[in-house]
Amino acid sequence: MSVTTPEENGQKKPSGSAKRWRPQFGRITISAGPVANADVQVLVHQRPFWHYWHEPRPYPWFYDDMDTSSPYGRWRGWYGGDQIVTNATLKTDATGQGYAHFQHPAKPGQEFEYDIEARVTDASRREITGHGTVRVTQQRYYVYATPAHNLYRPQDKVTVNFKALDANDQPVPTEGKVTVTRDYWYEIWLAPDGHEVKGDELKRLRGQE
Repeated sequence: MSVTTPEENGQKKPSGSAKRWRPQFGRITISAGPVANADVQVLVHQRPFWHYWHEPRPYPWFYDDMDTSSPYGRWRGWYGGDQIVTNATLKTDATGQGYAHFQHPAKPGQEFEYDIEARVTDASRREITGHGTVRVTQQRYYVYATPAHNLYRPQDKVTVNFKALDANDQPVPTEGKVTVTRDYWYEIWLAPDGHEVKGDELKRLRGQE
């Protein structure tokens, strides 16, 4: 048994916030053919979702422990808890297909990942399950800027790579504006009386060291 989520141009399609989404339960096949009028239990799990991406590492296996322990690593979808938002039973049609839907919160203030689980019991009392996932996000895609190096000298040429991905980590062709700002760092001391020591006063005091 399979659970099929919405696709567009052969790719998994994220759903926008506050939109109804109709997950389609694929044809249930047992032994010789599709099963009509079968009772299917549908469970929809909701959990918080945070999108995270980094450049592929040369030796990914070396970082498995770090990625697993981080809430933004491979288990980021489970971070923050899990709750069942739909527990329903539906009946398949003559072709062995059934449909279900659920309502995403209109103004959640949080992005979510939904895991759809379908269960059916065949004539031999064997339970067959299928799974599918969909991510509901408040933006269409995410952009990550990664510099080739983290430290440069004056007059060096700086190279920055930009990666645009949707919620399912699929590349997104898009255009955007790049703004480069320059930040200055100034050393400030805090005197015993509470006032800030900086500029010429700080230079004078440092010269007395």
